[in-house]
Amino acid sequence: MREGRQRTHLVLTAWIPLLLRSEQEEQKRQAFGMIAHEAAHIHFAAKLESRIPNVFGNAPALHDYPPAFQIAAMHIWDEYAATRMSGYIDPDAAIGYQANVKTLVTAAEPFRIERVTAYRMHGDHKRVFAELNGFAERLLCSFAYLLGHLDSIQQELDSLPSMTELASSTPGLCDLIHVLHDRLRVLWETQDLWTTQEAFSPLCDLVNDLLAAYGVYMTEFGDSWNMRIPHTPETMPTRQAVEAFCAVTGKPLNSFYPDSNDALIRGVGSDRFGTD
Repeated sequence: MREGRQRTHLVLTAWIPLLLRSEQEEQKRQAFGMIAHEAAHIHFAAKLESRIPNVFGNAPALHDYPPAFQIAAMHIWDEYAATRMSGYIDPDAAIGYQANVKTLVTAAEPFRIERVTAYRMHGDHKRVFAELNGFAERLLCSFAYLLGHLDSIQQELDSLPSMTELASSTPGLCDLIHVLHDRLRVLWETQDLWTTQEAFSPLCDLVNDLLAAYGVYMTEFGDSWNMRIPHTPETMPTRQAVEAFCAVTGKPLNSFYPDSNDALIRGVGSDRFGTD
């Protein structure tokens, strides 16, 4: 805050401006692209502040969604907008964006199983929510980077063989990408009409839908939110994992097993929780 206004600073690591002096045109183009992308973030931050005063530095204002959803939605939009504005400077950046999408899509299911299985032992609901919601945000942001870049260079997603193959081999992915793309394009076309954070509601819905596909269900409960993660066979820890966890944490084994002959694990705590 300076002179009563929010200020945004652009800080660059040293190697980026050094690339501007490179004799290789590709490296120069990469550097210009990265600088332009970050400068675009400043542009859109100023524009958002002008449309929705005090939007930065305050608690999220949408009451129909958990605050984490609203923060994720603004992040997803910001990356799409910045990349759409600057992507044409370095068209080849699409290669890196595709690789990032593929990495996260491939990791999604193993990550879910690993984190929910760990939750069955540690019982920390806020931790597992932060982990799964954080991954959902990163996944949607990876798409936002790519989609914004493709819109900038006027290229369609279907023209990328690697993305077509990935979508065809991942159930529900194609629909998710197209819904996200449609909603981001609407935001782009209507950004001069925003007056409240309600503009980001469609992206909040998408974060919620992705978490539900992950097996994480959020329901509003008064002034807080309940999370429910139903038990599924693939997310139940093995007895060996439980014994190792107990050895490290000092928790008694019978907090998981009613008796030594019982092979069923009882989750620590509840699969519901209230969060602000």
